[in-house]
Amino acid sequence: LGKSYHLTGFSHLNGRLISFLFAALLLLGCYKLMRELNYDEYSSRWFVFFVSCTPFFFYYSVSFLPNLPSLALFIWGAALIQSQLKNEKWRFEYSIGILLLTLSTNTKQLYFFMGFQLNIFSSNNIFIQENPAFSFGVSPLELSC
Repeated sequence: LGKSYHLTGFSHLNGRLISFLFAALLLLGCYKLMRELNYDEYSSRWFVFFVSCTPFFFYYSVSFLPNLPSLALFIWGAALIQSQLKNEKWRFEYSIGILLLTLSTNTKQLYFFMGFQLNIFSSNNIFIQENPAFSFGVSPLELSC
């Protein structure tokens, strides 16, 4: 955002455009996450509609605060990791998912309580179990063994 001011001069439009892009990424990520969780297209579209009608979305989609970008990064990271867990493959998308969860954790510290645990569980899963396919519902006691 700061670098865009050097190119175009000070304008609130720069921040609004970036916020709009993250809002669009959030809605697309919500749709992708619902599809990866095996919901049908009808339910996924309703979920995106209801997310777009929440006060959280209305408030943060017009201001450049770190809440909406970090939520968008968190949802995209969870969707990418879930797609790779479902396929039992650890490819580029899996690494990007871990990177997005890490970025969402660093962007907004509130997501530390959600993103950090998912990041640890998904990255330790490769080294702990022979069959690495599992859902996100893993207790910390299983990982300490």
